[in-house]
Amino acid sequence: MRSLLTFAHCCVFAAATMLSVACSPANPDRPANDAGSDSSDTSDLSDSSDLSDTSDTPDLSDLSDTSDADADADADAEVHVPLEDNSLPAWDWAAQVRATADRDSLAAAFAAAGYTPPAGTRIFAALVADGLEQPAFSYFSRGEEGFEYSHGRYWPASTVKLLAAVGAVRTLRAAGATSAARVVFTDDDGAFDGTVANLIDLAIRVSDNVAYNRLMEIAGFEEQNGLLLTPAFGMPTLVLQRRYTHPTPESNLRHSPAIAWTEGSGSGTLPARDGTSVFPECPDEANCVTLAELTEGVRRVGLHEELPAAERFELGAGDLATLHAALLASPCQFHPGISSALAGHSLRVYNKLGQVYGDDRLDHALIFDDTTGRAYLLAASMPYNTTTEADLSELARQTLLALDAAPAPRVFLQRDAGLPVLVRTQYVGPGCIEGSVIVSLQIEVSEDTPTVDRVELFMDRWPIESPLPDGRVFRMQRDFSAPGDRLLSVYAYASDVLVAVRHAAVRVGP
Repeated sequence: MRSLLTFAHCCVFAAATMLSVACSPANPDRPANDAGSDSSDTSDLSDSSDLSDTSDTPDLSDLSDTSDADADADADAEVHVPLEDNSLPAWDWAAQVRATADRDSLAAAFAAAGYTPPAGTRIFAALVADGLEQPAFSYFSRGEEGFEYSHGRYWPASTVKLLAAVGAVRTLRAAGATSAARVVFTDDDGAFDGTVANLIDLAIRVSDNVAYNRLMEIAGFEEQNGLLLTPAFGMPTLVLQRRYTHPTPESNLRHSPAIAWTEGSGSGTLPARDGTSVFPECPDEANCVTLAELTEGVRRVGLHEELPAAERFELGAGDLATLHAALLASPCQFHPGISSALAGHSLRVYNKLGQVYGDDRLDHALIFDDTTGRAYLLAASMPYNTTTEADLSELARQTLLALDAAPAPRVFLQRDAGLPVLVRTQYVGPGCIEGSVIVSLQIEVSEDTPTVDRVELFMDRWPIESPLPDGRVFRMQRDFSAPGDRLLSVYAYASDVLVAVRHAAVRVGP
């Protein structure tokens, strides 16, 4: 495991006070929305506040939820009935990222530094930390920029070539080969006889368009868009369709020719394939991404060994070595800014840039600071004709400074790990202000050993006060500003040691 930023939350909320009154008078300073709008539609989670007035917390002595009554009744007999978990089906990684990303800190930090990014700039970033048994990620978008679909806004250019390489390797491994395989085929760009590793190096390090086309042909149109670029890998809307050279008017990526391969004593042929899928949201045979989706490629390649098996692309050791070498050698317009923000530090930058005159300039990177053990994800685009490489570099510098100064506590996403966590929400009734809802929340952590003595909670991206322990169950009632489906993040501690993490989709309200 690489030495990354220590994963820790600083709890800044006192335990909720149990009052016998249902509501206190309305607090004029209370935000209109203290835990985001309905996260079943996460297209607008722009509200940055979740610090609602806890003085109106209803009486916990009259919880309408009786799901654990048997557990209480059997306490004297030392028989424990576990809490009945009523969480919703788990959200995919992309939905969790969207629900928890900080929309405000980057803009606030830029304003405080007197920095204004060029018009048309979009930025998405993350802090990478040591989580429980795996890396964890805290995401940042300036407003909704990281989640805006590129079509009609910006052109992803050569940044997608990393994903073409990953897709080619995936298809080859399914056939019994690796990136070391020699492939022979003829396409609209002519005849090719060479290794897939060579195509990967040309596509990523040199940014060769023909090499990109050929990697996509090896991957296959349907395999790439239906098996790799999926919600399971954090890319629910990313589509790759555009060929980057057009020797004939009919040239496209939907057709893959038959491709013969040999590797050691093995050999085979990938049959000719034709793609028929249509993507109305990405017309004109375009390539369409969000910056958040774009970071998934470099995140999963650069951190492959540290991620849980379910998070990994289908890559072998040799494939990883080829990809890592190409990414480390790829030109990086972020690099001067990174070096300035992290001056004097030993750095490794896995990146792939892209730029087209008249369209946009972009870069995206996984940055390791080996001096401090910290790591960062960064993706950005800005218009090409009105900006320079220096502008992209300065954006990287300002963003890294903002990440290092980002306020805590904050959500760090990872796959669920550690002791089992059970959660239960129950609608109690209308809240203290119009549209709000009172909900009881109960959490139980399996504690055969060690004993859990504290849990920290986030609802979507906002921290909420810690619930009170009641035997094995932590309980609270809370007034939420609006009903909906939300992401509840639970971090359980035993004597200040993190022992469980769960990100559960829950129903808040009726």
